[in-house]
Amino acid sequence: MTRTLIIAAIIAVTPAAFADDIIEVTPGLWQGEYSVTVSNNPLTSNSETYCVTPEDSRRSVESLVKDITDDGNCAVSNVVHTDGKLSADMVCNIAEMGAKVAGTIKGTYTDTSYKLSADAALDFGGLQLPAKARSAAKRIGECPAETEG
Repeated sequence: MTRTLIIAAIIAVTPAAFADDIIEVTPGLWQGEYSVTVSNNPLTSNSETYCVTPEDSRRSVESLVKDITDDGNCAVSNVVHTDGKLSADMVCNIAEMGAKVAGTIKGTYTDTSYKLSADAALDFGGLQLPAKARSAAKRIGECPAETEG
């Protein structure tokens, strides 16, 4: 789930602006890591290895935006997406925490790697806390053949 949100955030744009825009990565085995800090304190970090299938390697930006905006909690604006670089502003309401997150996402990507940084402010009823998220992934080879059991 987190990987999907990070990847979707990387290419988050307004659907009308980029309905025919396609992001394509090379299928195979990918290794990624991410970290989140709030007020310079580590909140979470993880690394994982996962397979990107040929079916999942090519998606429209519109479909990826839909993944993060469908629940109605997030909005994306001020998108710039050119030549393997992107940036966007995002605002999300986290009702279960009574918080709002507003920030800027910047990233670079190729067909075999990506790097993303997000700088934001968490607003808990007027209390502002700085937050940062960092993510990177790269293709490391072919997916292992699935064994039949």
